[in-house]
This record gives sequence, C-alpha cells and structure tokens, in this order.
Amino acid sequence: MPIIVPPDLVRQAMEGVTDSIAAQLISCAFELASRTPKHLLTREGALAVGAILIDKGGGCHGTYSGADHGLGHAEELLFREAAKKAVACEGGILISTHEPCFRRSDPNRMSCAKLIAQYQIGTVIFSVREQKPPFQSLSFLQETGVRVIQVPTPT
Repeated sequence: MPIIVPPDLVRQAMEGVTDSIAAQLISCAFELASRTPKHLLTREGALAVGAILIDKGGGCHGTYSGADHGLGHAEELLFREAAKKAVACEGGILISTHEPCFRRSDPNRMSCAKLIAQYQIGTVIFSVREQKPPFQSLSFLQETGVRVIQVPTPT
C-alpha cells in the first residue's frame, strides 16, 4: 500500500519527534484511517484507525483498520506485515490515530500495547484516547520505556 508520509517528514522524525512533526505524522495516520471500508464501521464499537510505522532504517509502513477485511486492529496488521518482511522495529516510531488497546475481547489475541512493547517500539504518537476500560495502555507503555506523545486530532 502506498504510504502517504512525505520522505522529508520521515527523515525529520528520525532525527527527533517534535510537537510539529508529531502533528504532521498524525494527519498522515488519519488520512490512512479514512480508507477504512465504511461497511466495517457499522458494527458497534468499530473504529476507523490508521497506523504507520517508521522503522529503525527509516522505512515507512502503514495500514488501516479493515485492510484485512475487518479481522485485526491496524497496529496488529502493521506488526504482522513487519514480521513477514523482517522489518527492524526496535526503536521505531509508531503513529496511530487512536491510543493502542490494552486488552482485546479475544483473550487469544495480544493487545496492541503489548505488541508495541514486544516489538520494542521507541515512540508512540496517537491522538484519540481509548474509550473502553481498562485505561492502562499509556502507563504500561511508559513503564516499558516507550515514549508516548498525544497530539490533538487534526481539524
């Protein structure tokens, strides 16, 4: 899938994420989220989520909820694809329109926050706070050494 993050912005993010860069990156994630098929948003609790990974080498990867026909969270899909391609995620930057989930309704599936810790992401940028308890993903991520940045939703 074509990634909509300008190469110059990726380079700037790799040099250090400022508030301005975080705001630009979150706009790119919301653009990806807009690709979520509308029929998937009719289910209760369904969200249009866009997720982008800037890997350790400056590669840029992205997806959105529903890219797999509605079976996984955007972050989960992103990590699945990264694993297939042997992408070096450690120390990378994850940008998601929404706060990563802490608990899944399916106990056999790992939460997005735990996947972020497992893949050793260095920075998470998000905009919309989790709407369902438990509200533990931010503290969990920070405790595992992840820098967490929340930015306002683009207008």
